[in-house]
Amino acid sequence: MQISLTNPTQQPLTVKKVLTQQGVSHRLYHKLKQIPANFVVNHRRVPADYLVNPQATVCFELPTENNPDLTASFQPLNCVYEDDHWLVVDKPVGLSSVPGPSNRIDTLTNRVKGYWLQQGSENLVPHIITRLDRDTQGLVLIAKHLLANSWAQQQLAQQQIKKYYYARVAGQLSTSHGLLDQPIGRQGQQIARQIMAEGQPALTEYWVLQTQATDTLVKVQLHTGRTHQIRVHFAATGHPLLGDQLYGGPVSSTYPHQALEAYYLSFFDPITQKTLTFTLPLRI
Repeated sequence: MQISLTNPTQQPLTVKKVLTQQGVSHRLYHKLKQIPANFVVNHRRVPADYLVNPQATVCFELPTENNPDLTASFQPLNCVYEDDHWLVVDKPVGLSSVPGPSNRIDTLTNRVKGYWLQQGSENLVPHIITRLDRDTQGLVLIAKHLLANSWAQQQLAQQQIKKYYYARVAGQLSTSHGLLDQPIGRQGQQIARQIMAEGQPALTEYWVLQTQATDTLVKVQLHTGRTHQIRVHFAATGHPLLGDQLYGGPVSSTYPHQALEAYYLSFFDPITQKTLTFTLPLRI
């Protein structure tokens, strides 16, 4: 895939500086350098130290990606949005995001590879940006190539990818808005996480949307991205998610799994210079 990036400044910059200022990671830049005569300015092959004039464009090829050890699955995939750089899907309950010891052949990652194979895509390595637990449904952002992954990882690090969740928690909350700010860690290799002083910082914000006799619907924003963060924080308050057996949530035929949906996703697309936003209806 060919990418074009412009020197946005009012002064000449080296090819390397243009690329790194436009979100190319140092690791990716070194991969690009290994491709012979990869950088083109004004239809001329140029070295990495070439000075690019203001508003001039650097063109280059991204390395093609494939992982032969990743099995392709051709099970259904619910695509919400797709272009040359991004794929947004609606992940169902019961589907893991990435392969693991118990399932290496039919996860979201496997299904995306199968979908791209059917499309005849050049790159066949899905970069899952906003991973969800197996029994959490909703929007997942996937980068389609190395540069998109670099852009997304930088936005994640700077907390620029905005995500909101719907959750149903047991009981009634005492405040309509709150911040849950307790560190999260785990003992040994246990699956369940817990609040612990030596854990990693974790911050969850919530707003009450609807209160019923036995449960409360909340809108949740993660300000950090710890494993099981929403589930752990609400369980620690005495209000576990409905259906969340791992953290003591009440289970019923209506909620056989945790009542959690990633319904809102927003991120900046450096190619179009626009913010892309996606929403799903309430389904829990």
